[in-house]
Amino acid sequence: MDVMNRINVNDIPERLQNGFIGRRVDGSSVMYLDLGDVVASRSNQRLFELMIDGDSSSSWDQFCDAICRMDSDLDPRGRVHIDYLVIDGVPRAFH
Repeated sequence: MDVMNRINVNDIPERLQNGFIGRRVDGSSVMYLDLGDVVASRSNQRLFELMIDGDSSSSWDQFCDAICRMDSDLDPRGRVHIDYLVIDGVPRAFH
């Protein structure tokens, strides 16, 4: 896997609804996180709001802290080059 280049947008699974996709810093794998239907789940809706809040780095930290409580392997901070946020099934370049 080429860790220097973004994942090809055509390689993103269509089933991804809301979340992110990126490459592990060590080049070992691609990481997908899908929050699913954020309207149907209040907790996922809150995570989604934190994930897309581009005005506050504390929102991103709160998002990462919350997903880390579910599974520490999901925490992307320092471990994943996030290429895209997926919002309503549409990948949008991250940074």
